[in-house]
Parts: sequence; structure tokens; C-alpha cells
Amino acid sequence: MTSNLLTIMQNDSVAARLFSGYPYRRSLMGEKEEEAYDSAVDGMEDGLIINLYDFFYSIPIWFYVSLLVLLLLFILFRLYQSGFFDRQWQIKSQEVMDDDIYQVDYDEEQRRAMAAGDYSALVRLAYLRTLRTLDESGRIHWRIYKTPMQFASEARHPAFDEMTRLFTRIRYGQFSADESQYRKMCDWQEAVTKGGEA
Repeated sequence: MTSNLLTIMQNDSVAARLFSGYPYRRSLMGEKEEEAYDSAVDGMEDGLIINLYDFFYSIPIWFYVSLLVLLLLFILFRLYQSGFFDRQWQIKSQEVMDDDIYQVDYDEEQRRAMAAGDYSALVRLAYLRTLRTLDESGRIHWRIYKTPMQFASEARHPAFDEMTRLFTRIRYGQFSADESQYRKMCDWQEAVTKGGEA
């Protein structure tokens, strides 16, 4: 008999079914204490729910509106950072890559830009072609991660300094170039290529 009882007790699911209805608290506390305990716990749960309800509804509506506005501003800021609102995103996707100066077909791209009257692209192409010339002649050490200012400090040429200023203004400042600026770029390019002063 004892071994049968032990076997049943070892099986958790059977023991749970046998003793699930047993009033443990009542046997430990007594019936009145159990009722007092239950009512106290129920009162605490109700009080907690009411307090949370009061807490959330006691906060002014402008606080929630402010949180919502801040969330929207954060989302808009992240979209702006990613270039989502860039009005020229379609044009940029068709632009000549300026990351790798050895991947550009300068003559073809220059012909296209000239036909379109795109002087900003012509300025960029003149600068990139000059970078390639300087790298091939050993006057700079071109690396994809370097900035235009680093190239200018390596080249140490006044005309190339001017080219760099105009290039960064147009490429990164997103200013538009005109024909006179492109002509200046060509003059500076010739001076840099020859190695003389501008």
C-alpha cells in the first residue's frame, strides 16, 4: 500500500489531480482568516488597477501629444539622414560614380553632360580626371576613402586647391555650376596637368 502511494506521489500529474482540490490555505489559516486574506488581496488588485487608471488619466493630454510629435520628428529625421527626401535621388542614381576614379569613362560622360548642359557634372568630371592624372603621375596617392582636402594637401598646387574648393562646393554643397565655373575648372585642370602655377 505504501509503495503504491509513493508511486502515485512520484508521478506529478497524478498527484496534481488528486490533491488539486485540497484547501491548503484553509487548513493552515482557518476559514475566517482565509476569507480576510482573499478580500485583502482582491482589494489590493482593484486598488492597483484603479491607481494605474488614475495615473494614466491624470497626465495631461498635451504630454501624450508631445510624445507623439517627438516620435514623428525622430522618424522624419532618420528618413532625412537616409536621403529619403533628397529631391535629386533619381538624378544621383544616374550620375557618374565619383568613388572610383578608374571606373569612369570620362570622354563618354563628358559628352553626355555637355549635350545635357549639365555644368555641375562637367565640373565633377574635370576634378575626377585631374585626380586620376595626379595619381598616375605619382603626385598623390589615391585611395577611395580619402577626402578632397587630403588630396589637395598632397598635391600642393594652388590651381588644384581652387579646383577642390569648387568641386566640394558643387558636389557636397549641392550648388549648381555654370559655364564660367566650368571654364575656370578647365583652366585650373590644364595648369595642374602641366605642373605650373595657375
